[in-house]
Amino acid sequence: MFKKQAYQLSYLIFFTLFITGCGNIKSVTDQALQAPKVVSDEIRIDRIDFESLYLIADIELSNPNIIPIRLMPFDYKVNVDGEEFLVGSSKSINIASNANGEVTLPFQIPLKQLLKTVPELFKKDELNYEFIADVTLEGPLGTSWDKTIRTSAAVPTPKLPNIKLPSISVDKMDFYGFRIMVTLPVENKNNFSINLKSLSGALVMDGMKPFQIGSDKSTRLPAKAETEIVIPIELSWDKASRALLPLIQEGRLPEIKLEGNWKLEPELPGFDLQDKTFEFNGKEGMI
Repeated sequence: MFKKQAYQLSYLIFFTLFITGCGNIKSVTDQALQAPKVVSDEIRIDRIDFESLYLIADIELSNPNIIPIRLMPFDYKVNVDGEEFLVGSSKSINIASNANGEVTLPFQIPLKQLLKTVPELFKKDELNYEFIADVTLEGPLGTSWDKTIRTSAAVPTPKLPNIKLPSISVDKMDFYGFRIMVTLPVENKNNFSINLKSLSGALVMDGMKPFQIGSDKSTRLPAKAETEIVIPIELSWDKASRALLPLIQEGRLPEIKLEGNWKLEPELPGFDLQDKTFEFNGKEGMI
């Protein structure tokens, strides 16, 4: 098949040379061949977690000619909000006659490293990622075409939920002890919702023995909102509990430390269930 196509091209070139009397074969070849085109280019999300973005640049080129051409090796760079962040390279590929050739280039964006390049990273809901490459396609007899590929996409910047200052209230008392309700205000600063699938951890109040807390109830954390997670704790009438009760009844918050794990499922394509640790050490915030 290829020989037949080559014969057809050779016949066309030499026929043109014969008719026009032109002695420049490259000039005639350039006229006989059509320039390849960029059919599509895009950046898409492969997967995301709270540490990295995994993106893919897809490029599709068409060869309208009766002979194969070759996309030569090329370098590319990725800019984030206008700042160059990473560079890479791609191997050459052959594009068959009258066909399309596809190039798929995966790249990773570590968020901690990105924070050094874009200090205001966590103040933005999304960042613009731009893929830029200068490519060369080669045909027969020294024919070549140069093209610049430039494509971009806005991708959300994932942020872990933030535990703010908890509150404690007395729910009920009986002969055996009393129950308190610990309310954890959880702030979701993302522009997408997150499903809190479960939570488990250890709570320490005023130096008392840690209480194991947990919830298997799925709770939706809406985008740009604060959601209260209420966890009950049963306390007996021991010495430490008796000292704690007046403090709570007076509306004063004891010293609280909280650490544990929660499973988060963001409502964003490419985001799988994440098992992350959290910690509250008496100040608003989450690590």
